Amino acid sequence: MNPGNTAWMLISSALVLMMTAPGLALFYGGL
Repeated sequence: MNPGNTAWMLISSALVLMMTAPGLALFYGGL
């Protein structure tokens, strides 16, 4: 794997976590 691909994987996974965490908090908060 080239460094650019690895960096993109880290950035995209971090963005997904940042978008998913509030959604999970609202989901569990609403239950």
